Amino acid sequence: MLSKLTTLLYQSNSTTIKEALWAFSNITAGPVSHCEQFIDSDAFDRVMVLTESRNIDVRKESLFVICNTITSSDLKTRAKLFEKTNGSVIKTMILASNLMDLRLILNVIESIECLLKLDDWYGWGQTDKSVALLFERYGGLDSLDELLKHPSMDVYNKCNEILLKYFEQAESMDISGAAGGHGHS
Repeated sequence: MLSKLTTLLYQSNSTTIKEALWAFSNITAGPVSHCEQFIDSDAFDRVMVLTESRNIDVRKESLFVICNTITSSDLKTRAKLFEKTNGSVIKTMILASNLMDLRLILNVIESIECLLKLDDWYGWGQTDKSVALLFERYGGLDSLDELLKHPSMDVYNKCNEILLKYFEQAESMDISGAAGGHGHS
């Protein structure tokens, strides 16, 4: 089934591509074994390319596929995905955080946190494989700072948690306790 769906990812019709991506997003929201099969398939490489599509609908749908793959996977499978992309999946997630789709932004933030957990689990910390170091190198902290201004408190809280937990930084609260784009100084 993956190979038949993969052929649809190479069609010229963006609606066909988007529908195939939707199917992949459902597959990757399933068990870890589905995520492993997807990562091992040619479809994974094509979906990664589509995360940079000029067609915003195709781009968003491909990002949902990658986010589902990350969040539905166990740590071993996430590490495999991270290594297969040579860490570029971090840059993909950072760039996706600029899109103005709340559901996607929340999925991207969750995916970033799932990837950051790899440092602790595998002891990558201050090594060349460090997810946190790559995240910083690709401008991830600046992206999180921008997301702190998002009108959604869920986005603000999740970004603040990541900054505190993985980067020992947090947005300071003002006297009234409001934060982010919600009245902080």
